[in-house]
Amino acid sequence: MKTTKYIIAALLAMGATQFSYAADEAGDPSPFPPGPNAMLVKQTCSKCHSPNVIVTQTFSEKTARKLYQKMMGESPDTERGKKIVEYLSTVLGEKTE
Repeated sequence: MKTTKYIIAALLAMGATQFSYAADEAGDPSPFPPGPNAMLVKQTCSKCHSPNVIVTQTFSEKTARKLYQKMMGESPDTERGKKIVEYLSTVLGEKTE
């Protein structure tokens, strides 16, 4: 019977962890403009930079790829890299008029 209680407690704890992760993904991206993967960009870039440093700039795809490689130390062709580069180069992309 004790084993069953421990298993139930472990499953509930795992569910709470997954719920917490989902809540983080659905959080408020402010001051980042809304867009696909805004929370991923906020969570990733804000680990080292003030959000205002990022949102006050514009990024071409080439620049975003170079910066991602430099800052993250991994290829911008990873799943995470593609999402971040896409956000930076579209939502925060260079404005053409």
